Amino acid sequence: MVDLRVVVWSTVDDPRAVNAAFAAGAAGYVLKTARPDDLIVAIRQVFERSIYLAKEWPLPDQARQTTSRSTAVMLTPREREILQLVAEGYSNAQLARMLWVSLETIKFHLSNIYEKLEVSNRTEATRWAHIHGVALMHPSPPGAG
Repeated sequence: MVDLRVVVWSTVDDPRAVNAAFAAGAAGYVLKTARPDDLIVAIRQVFERSIYLAKEWPLPDQARQTTSRSTAVMLTPREREILQLVAEGYSNAQLARMLWVSLETIKFHLSNIYEKLEVSNRTEATRWAHIHGVALMHPSPPGAG
């Protein structure tokens, strides 16, 4: 039996289309207007069996389920920045270089983020960031401008 995983790459920017794609068995959904890096991250995460949403809005059901948890989470500004960059697909080494800190400092912040979000890895943290809009906090790619 073939283990087929599908990432929908679409021009349709409608939550109903996203829900329909996932209901039909899609493992990911990326808009054609997304950055090339978003598509790469989506494909990687499909193989890790997580859901990746390269879009600003949460799916309605997910938003309702997580609203109470998101209001209770208190991340520091630095943790929010790191979470947002992780959600954009940057590695720990890239983060350390970009933020002018050590790799150990990045790992320390990620450990705190995982604990506060009640997740166990960067894939779950990325999903949380996209569902809760944290990935929108930085309008242009780091280093641009």
